[in-house]
Amino acid sequence: MKLKSVIYIWLLGILLIQISCNLHTASDDKERIVQIIEEVGNDLIPDKRLAVYNIDLVKSRVSDKFIVKGETSVPQAKQLLLKACYESGFNLSDSIQILPETPGTYGLVRLSVANLRSKAAHSAELATQALLGTPLTVLKSTAYWHLVQSPDGYISWVDNGGIYLTDYHGLEEWQRKPKVIFTDMYGTLYNEKGEAVSDLVLGNALALSDESDKYYKVALPDGREGQIPKSAASPYLTWLNNLERTENSLVSLSQKLMGLPYLWGGTSSKGVDCSGFTKTIYFLHGIVLPRDADQQSKVGQLVDETGDFSKLSPGDLLFFGRKVSDTTAERITHVGMWIGDNAFIHAAGRVHISSVDAQSPLYDEDNVKRYIRSTRVLGYEHQDPIIDLKQNLIFQ
Repeated sequence: MKLKSVIYIWLLGILLIQISCNLHTASDDKERIVQIIEEVGNDLIPDKRLAVYNIDLVKSRVSDKFIVKGETSVPQAKQLLLKACYESGFNLSDSIQILPETPGTYGLVRLSVANLRSKAAHSAELATQALLGTPLTVLKSTAYWHLVQSPDGYISWVDNGGIYLTDYHGLEEWQRKPKVIFTDMYGTLYNEKGEAVSDLVLGNALALSDESDKYYKVALPDGREGQIPKSAASPYLTWLNNLERTENSLVSLSQKLMGLPYLWGGTSSKGVDCSGFTKTIYFLHGIVLPRDADQQSKVGQLVDETGDFSKLSPGDLLFFGRKVSDTTAERITHVGMWIGDNAFIHAAGRVHISSVDAQSPLYDEDNVKRYIRSTRVLGYEHQDPIIDLKQNLIFQ
């Protein structure tokens, strides 16, 4: 009996060691695969605001295989991930969805301003906005919400009411139609009965169907029609071709938006955040900037990073935030636009003017202390990822 007990204990010990080794190996494998998933995402998609990369690792319930599942809008990321795992000796099951889930599905903004959110819920953070007539690529849909990508690459959610769904042919048909751009700050589209059809804001694009001496007859992407005074709009291509892109025009337009309320995620005359304000100024000059302040800081030509404001010209963008140090990374959190005379205009609480001159009553000590650098967009509007509407006919 004693010998049998010893043998039993010995065999049990070996079994426990094998189980322990197998668990350890499975744990190590999982850790390495997760590391590969992260490495691929960081290498190919450094800015997750511009692409979808949601990949998880799960263990199969019917085999010893791991399953990589999730979704990405970058097919190359899926290919590279599976290749890296295979070359590392992992035999995986692939359950990764490539977005768009239905290629060729688009959304045309049919409200004066569509609110685009960080999640599929009205209570979610307002990520950005899109103006009437803007085409959006639909990446995936639920019953009431759509994950969309705007022309500047930004990804967010919009509800059914904000867009008119169409296919490639419908998008092409919309883009072929002659357009007018609304140039008043605010207005209303009325039908022939005098009934309000939609409110309108600065920068809205509408399809032109007819005109009289005083009015443009226009249509929205969903087919609703009405008319607007010619004094409140301009033919889109005429407006685009006649745009003045000068320091003075940038400053003049920015000052017309003085007092506009601050709105996190706002990019319209209904409200703006700091980068939404600079984006709006440049959009109305036919130049589409990236959405957020840190993204905007990476485009254009570097002008200054030492606080020598004498180097700046009107229209230059100033960036503020946390400077890089031995222990912290740089973090851009605010942007404004230089208007000359030691002053810049920005959205903080409201759109207003601040000064870098310590003797000025408009001196902004807090922002001066956290100033990081300035860049110049004017003259560099052909630089990727800036979109020049004169070269890229998004709306027509």
